Formats: sequence, C-alpha cells, structure tokens
Amino acid sequence: MLCLYESGTRLAAEVAADVEEFFQTSRSSDDSVWQEVHLFQTRIRRNIRLAEAPSFEQSIFEYSSQSAGAEDYLALATELSDLYTVRSVGASSKQPQHKRLSA
Repeated sequence: MLCLYESGTRLAAEVAADVEEFFQTSRSSDDSVWQEVHLFQTRIRRNIRLAEAPSFEQSIFEYSSQSAGAEDYLALATELSDLYTVRSVGASSKQPQHKRLSA
C-alpha cells in the first residue's frame, strides 16, 4: 500500500511506477520473497486530517469523515473486501467440502 502519496507530483507517479515494476518483476522470479505480494491500487494521500485524528483519539471516520484520508481508507477497505471475496470464492470452489460435526 502506498501512503503519504502526493497525487499531484511527478515524483509520486515515478515512485509508484517503480514499486509496481519491482513487484511485477519479483512475481516472475522463482526465488523471490516478494512473489505473493499484492500492491493495492488505492493510494493513501497525504492529508493533515489523518495526522490530527489520533490527537483527538478518534478514527479518521469519526474525526473527518468527508476528508480525502477517510475517502482513501474507505476505498482501501472496499478494495480489500473485494479482493478477499474474490479469493474466498475461488478458494472455496477448490476446497473439498467437509461435514459439520456437532456434539
């Protein structure tokens, strides 16, 4: 996951592209510890509200639910949920069915 991302800068775009290329290359290597890594498409943008929320002992959703930080983390949660659902559905179709035991 890329965070403290500044979407308006060329440097951020270059770093994101470099990270994506690194992981893509690593996936094709048999001995890489990075083979199974998943790089989320959601970028967590730099946002002052994200830094302020812990000072008030609140989540970003409690502190500033309309902020860019809240939007980004909600997008990440959605992406993670979608990924988990896809993997679960794929995994469940490959898993043998087990009988449920009761006492």
